[in-house]
Amino acid sequence: MIGGGAGIAGHITIADGVQIQGRARIIGSIDKPGSYTSGTGMMETQLWRKNAVRFSQLDELYRRVVELEKQLKSSNQQSLLNKKAEGEDHDGSH
Repeated sequence: MIGGGAGIAGHITIADGVQIQGRARIIGSIDKPGSYTSGTGMMETQLWRKNAVRFSQLDELYRRVVELEKQLKSSNQQSLLNKKAEGEDHDGSH
């Protein structure tokens, strides 16, 4: 099924069981059944091209940020423990 206003460019193959949502832009073959969508608001072409590349990288970037946040939280907790231990050493409680 192909929704209204969808654009399909080039000589491509679309697998059985594919649903293309309205106004989607299909620029390559689709070999896996499922629902496909695309589209963004209006912007200058140069910016759109940059963002189109970045959009495909978002999931990996999200995963990396989550991992970095975990590492930072762990590092901050360790730093607090170290400061607390240093404070105990300096106040004569050890």
